[in-house]
Amino acid sequence: MRDGVEWAEAPGSPIEDDDILELGRKSASKPGGRSVAQWRRRWPRLAAAATVVAVGLVTYPAVRSSLSNPASHPATNSLITSVNESSHNAALAMIEAQAQQTEPLVDIIRPASTAGACPVVEPGHSTQLAIGAAARGSLLTLTVRDVARTLDQYLGMCAIELRGQDAAGSVFVIDVVAPERDTVRRRTPSSSVASRRDGAAVVTSVTVVTATGWTVVIGCVGAVADQPNSETLLHLAQDPALHW
Repeated sequence: MRDGVEWAEAPGSPIEDDDILELGRKSASKPGGRSVAQWRRRWPRLAAAATVVAVGLVTYPAVRSSLSNPASHPATNSLITSVNESSHNAALAMIEAQAQQTEPLVDIIRPASTAGACPVVEPGHSTQLAIGAAARGSLLTLTVRDVARTLDQYLGMCAIELRGQDAAGSVFVIDVVAPERDTVRRRTPSSSVASRRDGAAVVTSVTVVTATGWTVVIGCVGAVADQPNSETLLHLAQDPALHW
């Protein structure tokens, strides 16, 4: 336990390798959009994420970048420990902020992607439905609240986020980021779990990075007695049905 956060990590652990609703939402690419949309448009480096966490302001894409590529920094033991702790704290803060967000999620358009950078969803396949079905397979009473996609200008889907709530009132956040094919980055398969108590509630997050570059973060905020165990969340995060 460090700084009140319990976390465990298993590098190299084996990885089991549109629409729930018609979104009808406006793109969040216009100026003055909601803060969540602004988070998802920005992709700062891990060093920026660590700095932001230190002052308590967590940007969501920084969490994505740090969790999907922690090995991009010099491999000193002290730095790796610091980076991992920062990543875990950032993931927990992101899960809590997203769970408490009352405004609906909105689709995001990334206007400056390279053609083919993000995978295109196959015709007839609903990623939202597939993820929702997989989630309900592990979280039996889950009801989906809202869904948002991050698309590029070529209609490739770069990421998707789903929020839901179970019968006990716990709020779940599922975020899946596709590998970017226009970047050459070595991926080290890994999985990690982090949790912390926040008053009467517990915030839990699991992160899985696959060898092919998929990054899945699943988190839950709820009463201690109502929390699913971390193995359930980790199993869901390893489900290839979450990929497209």
